Amino acid sequence: MSGEYNVIDTSNFDAVMDMRYDLIGRYNDINTRYHDIVGTLASDWEGKGADAFNNDAVRVKENLGGVCEMLNMMCNMLLDCRTIVQNSDSCMGNTIRESSAEPGGSG
Repeated sequence: MSGEYNVIDTSNFDAVMDMRYDLIGRYNDINTRYHDIVGTLASDWEGKGADAFNNDAVRVKENLGGVCEMLNMMCNMLLDCRTIVQNSDSCMGNTIRESSAEPGGSG
């Protein structure tokens, strides 16, 4: 038998992986809006309150960067998981093909 066996359904992995582009786009939009809002607020503001606001804004910006790093790490991990599942699926398919090709097999 020369066909491909698909024992494991990976469509959920694919659906989530397709969502990553939307998530990254949404992250970029939030990042841009945050930058614009902070810039507008800080442009005409002076004094201790402005300094405190700017310090907090820098920390929030760093945290937003951390969110992006986590998002990328999760996407990379999901790709790794899908590869492992796909390899397992291939091994199972090979086992099925080999057992079907043996005398007395179901193929």
